[in-house]
Amino acid sequence: MKILFINPPFLPRFSRESRSPSVTKSNTMYYPHWLCYAAAYVCKNNDVEIDVIDAAPLNIQYSSLAIRIKNFAPDIVVIDTSTPSIYSDLTFASNIKKESNNAIMVMVGPHVSATINETFEYCQSNKLNIDFILHGEYEKTLSELIEAIRNKKTPYDIKGLAFQKSGEIKVNGKNDFLHELDNFKFVSEIYNKFLNIPDYFMAHTKYPMVTLISGRGCTSRCSFCQLPQVMHGHEFRTRSVDNLIDELKYIKSEMPFVKGIMFEDDTFPSDKQRVLELCEKIVENGLDYLEYTCNARANVSRDTLNAMHKAGFRMMCVGFESGDQVVLNAMRKGTKRNIIKKFVADSKIEGVKIHGCFMYGNKGETRETLKNTLDFALNLDIDSAQFYPIMVSPGTEDYEYYKEKKLLKSEDFSQWNDAQGQHKTTILREEITDDELEQFCDYSRRRFYLRPKYIFMKGVESIFDYSHLKKNIRGAVVLLRHLVFKPGTSL
Repeated sequence: MKILFINPPFLPRFSRESRSPSVTKSNTMYYPHWLCYAAAYVCKNNDVEIDVIDAAPLNIQYSSLAIRIKNFAPDIVVIDTSTPSIYSDLTFASNIKKESNNAIMVMVGPHVSATINETFEYCQSNKLNIDFILHGEYEKTLSELIEAIRNKKTPYDIKGLAFQKSGEIKVNGKNDFLHELDNFKFVSEIYNKFLNIPDYFMAHTKYPMVTLISGRGCTSRCSFCQLPQVMHGHEFRTRSVDNLIDELKYIKSEMPFVKGIMFEDDTFPSDKQRVLELCEKIVENGLDYLEYTCNARANVSRDTLNAMHKAGFRMMCVGFESGDQVVLNAMRKGTKRNIIKKFVADSKIEGVKIHGCFMYGNKGETRETLKNTLDFALNLDIDSAQFYPIMVSPGTEDYEYYKEKKLLKSEDFSQWNDAQGQHKTTILREEITDDELEQFCDYSRRRFYLRPKYIFMKGVESIFDYSHLKKNIRGAVVLLRHLVFKPGTSL
């Protein structure tokens, strides 16, 4: 059987796999990592031939894709989706079905998982033709679907499958979460074979870089976060340390041009003993030549930070979200301002830089709390920061809250980004207008990045490390354009 995995065209450099899908202001381009992990799973567990197409980095257009797809002649096409791009994604899938001798169209991703009925109803009203939605964590469901079709068995009782039959929408319960996370082909092998590695970029990770996922699920209960609520749940499940080391050895051997690794787990250091063991084995195996980045909460202990630095961890991405305690409590972030400050101070002492993520417009937000957050961000001694307006995602507690309160601006998902594919706020507030909130995001970005101290620090970093020079230039070229032409305003 032939299985085709597609991250479809939408806007140039649109990152579907981002937690807030968009075209970024820092030239970031996410790997289609969840799609590639699905490809890695079926390669390991099914006798299939695959192709993986990522149309996003180079904005490959439909006509070119149609020729490649027709030549590959897939039996099943797996198409990734996101909230801002969903109408384009569904139209693309329906058109490809016509071009590919009626191959089975399978839609995946958080958006369709959370909006099964709405998605099928939209297709029906717009005469679009898709076959299945795989909801939740979908690798096992996809594997079972492949085997059912191969063996000419009915697939309609497979867990995690949603479909229309006789005009009625049917939704089977979610499939079981995977616990044997070593049971995948290395995703870096999928990247290396099918993708152009230099296309992918994160301003906080040494370039060229690769994104890996070492664990799934998040034990935290933040009200806004979509992946745990819709896809992977709240139980933290991990790959074995030896399996991770083997993949890093593969990257060293087969992808020697790679300089940085981003661990895209929700909170990579959650299991302290596992992280300490991994760091020890990274050093033992001479894999500390790579520079590592990861997502983390602001609660990593100093001895863990010390071990991570020795193993090559130089940056952590931390969702601070707000500098105001009332707002932090309202989103159930489970973080205290004093703990954040201590964590940042400990990180600096141990040589691990911090990329801080701040989100404006949450429950309880006022002009005063916004200013508190900006002041907090400027006074934290962190390496970089992002400021963006809240975009509540379908399937989350926040989405249901704002929908029930009739505070969603629109349920037209094409309005989730602006015309350039960049972040927009999607909810109404009493005190702060949409324009004021988005302007304050731009203003905050300008205040943070145009400080003389910050510019001097980045200049020094670039002088002493050519890889960082390339990374900083690539990010700055795009960011400066936004800082100049979108200076924003204070409140």
